[in-house]
Amino acid sequence: MISTHGGDVILTGEKSRPRLDGSVRAHVAERAYGRFRRVIHLGVPVNTHKAEAVLADGTLRIRFPKVPNRRGEEVAIQVTMP
Repeated sequence: MISTHGGDVILTGEKSRPRLDGSVRAHVAERAYGRFRRVIHLGVPVNTHKAEAVLADGTLRIRFPKVPNRRGEEVAIQVTMP
């Protein structure tokens, strides 16, 4: 499952125990099997409502469009007086 919270992307899932038949070799394995959870801090404002995720050839690619930089943009602020 992929979710977002604040400026973080959270990946959770479960990998089943592999069936090894002797012909399978792994050079690097982060975790053999079991539940996992990864939190990745994005560091920049993104539009999470337009996120796209693609899983192809064992690689998960997640794309978030950046939120346009609003620095220098004029914003009206309503002032009320008691």
